[in-house]
Amino acid sequence: MENLKSFLESQQSQYSLKIVYTEFCFDLSNSGRRGESKEFFLTKESVCSAIQNILENISNFPEEYDETRWRNGADKYFSDNRAKSLCGTQTRPFFEMINKLISWSTNSKLDEGHIKLTKENLKLTALTLKNGNFDKKDFFQKIFFGSPGTGKSHKVKELVGNQNEFRTTIHPDYDYAQFVGSYKPVKKKFSDNGSLSKEELLSQLTKIKEDKTNAYPIHKFSALYCESLKKLSKDDQISIVKESGSPDSMMTELAKGMAVGEFLQTKGLDYSSISYSFVPQVFANAYVAAWEKWNDDTKEPVYLVIEEINRGNCAQIFGDIFQLLDRKDGWSEYPIDVDSDFAEHIREKMGPNFQKYREAICERLDDKSTTENIKDCDFCKIALPPNLNILATMNTSDQSLFPMDSAFKRRFDWEYVPIDYGKEDADFTIELDDTHSYKWLDFLKKVNADIYKTTDSEDKQMGEFFIKPKKGNTIDLNTFRSKVLFYLWDSVYKDETEKKNIFHFKYPDDNGDPVTFQSLFESNEKAVGIIGKIMEKLEVKSEDRSTPKPESPLTTESQAAPSEP
Repeated sequence: MENLKSFLESQQSQYSLKIVYTEFCFDLSNSGRRGESKEFFLTKESVCSAIQNILENISNFPEEYDETRWRNGADKYFSDNRAKSLCGTQTRPFFEMINKLISWSTNSKLDEGHIKLTKENLKLTALTLKNGNFDKKDFFQKIFFGSPGTGKSHKVKELVGNQNEFRTTIHPDYDYAQFVGSYKPVKKKFSDNGSLSKEELLSQLTKIKEDKTNAYPIHKFSALYCESLKKLSKDDQISIVKESGSPDSMMTELAKGMAVGEFLQTKGLDYSSISYSFVPQVFANAYVAAWEKWNDDTKEPVYLVIEEINRGNCAQIFGDIFQLLDRKDGWSEYPIDVDSDFAEHIREKMGPNFQKYREAICERLDDKSTTENIKDCDFCKIALPPNLNILATMNTSDQSLFPMDSAFKRRFDWEYVPIDYGKEDADFTIELDDTHSYKWLDFLKKVNADIYKTTDSEDKQMGEFFIKPKKGNTIDLNTFRSKVLFYLWDSVYKDETEKKNIFHFKYPDDNGDPVTFQSLFESNEKAVGIIGKIMEKLEVKSEDRSTPKPESPLTTESQAAPSEP
C-alpha cells in the first residue's frame, strides 16, 4: 500500500484522505470551517460500489463540483447506504476522495474541484482498488502469462480501458522495423484545390524553373496547377509567365499544359512522387504519445500492449530499445541514441515542446555536459517517461521459436493469470446431442489434472475461455471435437505414447478398433460414443437430461379391478 499511502500523504488539501490499515478503509475529513475538523470512515467495498454507481450513471455526476447534483445523484443512484449517507452529508470531502483516487490510479495531476470523470478512468480506478494493486499502481513493464484461454488479453483490456492504447501482436517474422519504425519510400500525392493566389503560383513556377532537372517547366507547372490558373484572369496568367522570365509566346504552352492537367483529372489520374521518410510503427507512436501527455502536464498513462510476446525474437524486435527497459522511478535509467531519421520524427512531433522534452531527457544523464553543445537538429537521445507502460501477454503452451533470455525477462514484472474453475461467465454446457451433455468446467478440471499427470507440466493445460460457444451458453459437438479434442490430440497426447492417455482405448469395446482422430468424424453417433468413453475415463459425470415420466392417473372407483370375494 505504500504507493497509495505516499500519494495521499503528498496531496496538500483541506480535505485530507488517509488509509486505515487494520480493516482497509478510507479515512476522510472535512475542512472544519464550522469548527473542529471531523473524520469519517468508508470501507474499500463502499468506495468501489459508489464508483460503479457513478460509472453506470455518469451523466448525473458533473466533473465540476456541484453540491446539489452530487447529493441528488448519490441519493438516487448509490446502492451502498454508507456511501449514500456520507456523500449526502459530507459531499465535498466525498467528491475530493473520488477525485484523489482517480488521480492516483490514472497517474494524472490532481485538480481540486474538478474530476477527470470518464468511464475509462472510473473503470481503471475501480479495478485497481478491487484487485488491491496498491504496491505498484504504475505498471511500467509487466507480462501477464498463463494457459491459453485464461483471459490474459481481457485482463489487460480491463486495466487499460480505451485510453491511450497502442497494440501489436508478435509473430515469428516480426522485427525491429515493424516494432519501432524505419526509413521507407512514401508515395506523396499532389493536389491543387484551386485556392492558390497569383503570388503563390508565381512562387511555384519559379521553384520549378530553378530545378534544372525539370524539362518543360511551363508545361509541368500549368498541368499541376490548372485549377488555380483557371480562376485567374488572362492578364494575371500572362503576368505570371512574364515575371518568371519567360516570353509572351509561352502563353500558348501554358494553355496546352492546363489542357493536359484537366484531361488527367477527368480520367481520375493524380500527380504523385516517391520520397523517403521515417514511417513510425507502434513503439514510436506510443513513445511520442507518452511524451506529448507528459509535456502537457496531464501525464496521462499511455499503454503499449504487446500480445503473444514470446512468439518472436525479442532481442531482434527490441534491439537497442532493450536498454531503455532498465527504469528507475519510471524513467529509463540509461537513455540511448537512435537513428537520425527517428530523432527527426520525434522533433517534428514534439514541435514547440521539443526543448522541454530535451531538458527532461538530459536530466537523466550522468554527464549532462555531453549534450550541452549539441544542436537540437542533432539531438538523438531517447528515454521512456514514467507514464509509458509496456504490458504484454504470453501463453505458456506456445512452443517459442526463439527463447526469451533471462536478461530480458528480469526487466519485466510477471503476473500469473490462473485457471478459474469457478468462473460464472465460463459455465458452458457441452451438448453432444439431445441426451448427452456435460458441464464444460467439470470437464476442464478433470482433463487439466490428466494433462498434468501425463506431461508432468502445467504448460499444456487449457483456460476456462479456451473455447467459447457460438450461440448462447452451449458448445456443440462439432465445435468441441474440432477445437478442444483436436488440441488435446495434436498438442498434448500425440507424443505421449508411453503412457495410456484418454484416447488410448478401443471402440466400441475391447474387440473394436483403436480410437483415431479420424474416428471422431466418421459419424456423429460414433463421435458421441467415443467422447462418452473419454468422459468416463476422466470421471466426468453426464448431466441428467432425461424427462421424468408423468405419473399414471389415480384409478377411479369405476375402473378399479373387482375385489376378490
